[in-house]
Amino acid sequence: MNIRRAEIKDAERISQIICDTIRFINSKDYGPEQLKVWLDKNDISSTRDKLERGRTFFVLIENEKIVGVGALDIEKNKLTGLYVDYKIQSKGIGSQLLEYIENYSREKGIKKLEMDSTITAQSFYEKKNYKTLKEVNVEMDGIPITCVLMEKFLQ
Repeated sequence: MNIRRAEIKDAERISQIICDTIRFINSKDYGPEQLKVWLDKNDISSTRDKLERGRTFFVLIENEKIVGVGALDIEKNKLTGLYVDYKIQSKGIGSQLLEYIENYSREKGIKKLEMDSTITAQSFYEKKNYKTLKEVNVEMDGIPITCVLMEKFLQ
């Protein structure tokens, strides 16, 4: 496995991983209206735009294929997404990608990472020593998406 900074050419695969996870994994915790706006915010065009504007994405590659993606907002010390190909979740890919992002954050002088975790992923992050602070509603085009504000102090 190899982890590297994402490139604009990766936009289609990144979008596919994120949208498939939303459709097949997060759909058990969120309603149709929430899923639609969330999917729209992560289509290929939106993903390419985020990459072109310099959003920090990392991709995990296995057998020459991107199977995981993580996003980091360095200015806000915030993990903004972590997604693994829904067909191969629970095989340690998310853990490896998260560890890489945490190490990268430490190197950048970040002492604490925050995130708005999905309800679906909350237990994953708790197992990685993230502390739940409170439930929050993240709005996408006026539609509230229930998330959990979490943090971890990096040492």
